[in-house]
Amino acid sequence: MGRQRKDQVDPELAELDQDSHERALAPLSPPDLSESRASWLKRRPVDFRKYTHQIWLAGLGAFSRAENERSGLFDSLVKVGEELESRTTELAESTVDTITDRVQETYDRVERTLDDRVNSTASRLGLVSQRDWTEMLSQLEAQQRQLDRIESMLKQLCQYQSNE
Repeated sequence: MGRQRKDQVDPELAELDQDSHERALAPLSPPDLSESRASWLKRRPVDFRKYTHQIWLAGLGAFSRAENERSGLFDSLVKVGEELESRTTELAESTVDTITDRVQETYDRVERTLDDRVNSTASRLGLVSQRDWTEMLSQLEAQQRQLDRIESMLKQLCQYQSNE
């Protein structure tokens, strides 16, 4: 196979490139505009192994062309790839943070709702709720303090009477 000029394209390679391009784009767009993207995605599962393999092959093809051209194309592709990776990493981290916050908010709402419903059900059944139990304990402690003061006053009164 002889070396080709940059403006010449191997017809077999061009045919493969066009076919690969069409196959790669086919799973990404719905077949017609009347069908929504969500329903199309549910109906047609994406073969991620095949798709990632095509991406790998495209990368190998780009590497091969860059190597043949030897004009810094490879370095520029690496630079573009690094920039894209940086942007997607930032986007992914931001998305994870947003989702984490939403999950925490949802968890808190569910917990409050569950607590309210359990307390309501316990109240209807005549069971004592945690809130009621805490309130009764604090009242009991207050009454115990009053009894302690009365006991102390009675002891003082008894001592006073015995000293007379």
